[in-house]
Amino acid sequence: MSAFGKKMISILGVAWAAMLSGCNVEDLSALRLLPPFLANAPSSVHMESGLTYAEHDGQSLLFDLYRPVITDEPTPLVVVVFGGGWRSGSRDQLMEFAYDLAAHGYAAAAIDYRLADGTSKFPDQVIDVLAAVEFLRENADRFGVDPARVGLFGASAGAHLSLLAGMAEDLSVFDTRFASGQDAGINVIVNLFGPTDLTIESSPETERQIQAVENFLGSPLDQARALRHLASPIEYVRADGPAVFTVHGRADMLVPVSQARNLIDAMATAGQEHTYIEIPGMGHTIAAIWISFEAQSYRAAMFEFLAEHL
Repeated sequence: MSAFGKKMISILGVAWAAMLSGCNVEDLSALRLLPPFLANAPSSVHMESGLTYAEHDGQSLLFDLYRPVITDEPTPLVVVVFGGGWRSGSRDQLMEFAYDLAAHGYAAAAIDYRLADGTSKFPDQVIDVLAAVEFLRENADRFGVDPARVGLFGASAGAHLSLLAGMAEDLSVFDTRFASGQDAGINVIVNLFGPTDLTIESSPETERQIQAVENFLGSPLDQARALRHLASPIEYVRADGPAVFTVHGRADMLVPVSQARNLIDAMATAGQEHTYIEIPGMGHTIAAIWISFEAQSYRAAMFEFLAEHL
């Protein structure tokens, strides 16, 4: 079965289960709001799957492109980056968001990237995000996108990669192909509960986080102090950086809410444009499930932010 079909069955299953559990239909967003791929596709959104944006060691890096069908002008572009602790996941994880973005007039490119699975490590994943942006800009006419209006949308590890790729003012620290002092020219970033500071010392209770970061960096934390700074988005806060829309849960046990709060404080001090929504009681990942109450609670504000900055 295709990823599209699996997603459809999964979300309809959530709605059906909620009905069986006795939820009030009028209080259930899953039933009030159709998933984007049911509400908007195929009449208003066109999707192309399995396009290649780069190759590494014989591995094709793919993306799916979601575009509004009716448009007379090049559309702003949003590159969508999934999460999974940097070592798992795929480009269809944020499919509903990509459809929703396209339904709102954006071209959404949901990308795969090299996973930190033992054969790849930081900064390969950041380089891949940048390569996707570069490829889509170079092929702007082919895909009908505006190369001057580009945003990044990421969840968890994908948000972390988006922040690094979009906020760094000198991309040569990640990839020497870029000229010293060159940035990615990103207008806006949507940061859904992404890690922002890998330099903070972890407590013994956070072994899962330690293992994920060490795997990502390819080195034990006590031997990777320079890398930890290089891989921390908070190090790249700047007044002239892209506008950042951040959502984080107060009950997130995987990426502590302090990671978002510290980033927001740093951006406020530097004068970098930002909006922050903190959701009480929310743990990790639920805000990246389009049909969830949490995602619907910030959805309108996110689109207002995108419209303002893209």
